[in-house]
Amino acid sequence: MKYPYETNGYAFNSSNNGIITITDFIRFKKTDYEYKVIVIDSDYSAIKGEKIFSVGSADTNTTSDNLYITTDDSTPATFQRVDLTVKSRDGTSTDTSYRGTVQFEVYKKASNSTAWTLTTSSTDYEMKSTYANGYRFTSSNAGQKTFTDIIRFKRNNYSYKVLVYDKDNESVEGYKIFEVGTTNSSSSNVNGFSSSQLNTVQSLYNAWNDMISKMENAYPSLRNNTRRQNMSDDLQNAMQEIINDESTKTYYNFTDFYNAFLDRYRYTVSVR
Repeated sequence: MKYPYETNGYAFNSSNNGIITITDFIRFKKTDYEYKVIVIDSDYSAIKGEKIFSVGSADTNTTSDNLYITTDDSTPATFQRVDLTVKSRDGTSTDTSYRGTVQFEVYKKASNSTAWTLTTSSTDYEMKSTYANGYRFTSSNAGQKTFTDIIRFKRNNYSYKVLVYDKDNESVEGYKIFEVGTTNSSSSNVNGFSSSQLNTVQSLYNAWNDMISKMENAYPSLRNNTRRQNMSDDLQNAMQEIINDESTKTYYNFTDFYNAFLDRYRYTVSVR
């Protein structure tokens, strides 16, 4: 990896307008391997994205397969039961033919920690015993299953990550992070978003038109890509809904909003 990013990371500044391209950033040294590069915000580990690289003749057939996880409440109180919805996807499209078995793992992180730890302790959480051995999708699921009141968390001021993965292919996975109690920075007037998260949405919204204009000037092919334009408009509308705290807003927590932002960004990069 190019020096000094591996050690020092990269601090975004106003001139980046939310985007930085690091040329010749990394090279991989083993053939017939897949490598996953994860990029994480150093101050808020829930903000992250990843890219998988297949080097040599490594099988690339499943690298776009993923499990997309949503919830009814990503900032629950202790002992509050929450839902998980698991959607099998090929890229961003629902895979209605999925018949795999998904399994669950739970990780925890104290508010003063940066490391996730796998936990099976009943003092940390309680999951419905029905799904102790996972769940096998059927044709009636059409690629999506909502597990109602599946889990509750028992420690205040903790973050919990529920990882869902395919039993037969663990690279097909997804996760949802829950901030339990007061782990988040101070709350805002928009349920599901802390003050810092709401500020992030507001800042993105304020810079959006200028950022899009600069990207289109740099990459003229983006101007005529209807799908990219629609995704951009939809996300801008969703940000306005969050800022206005509309009851029918598209995204009810920051994690779901940011996943949508990453989907739009990845598509933009792929077609620019």
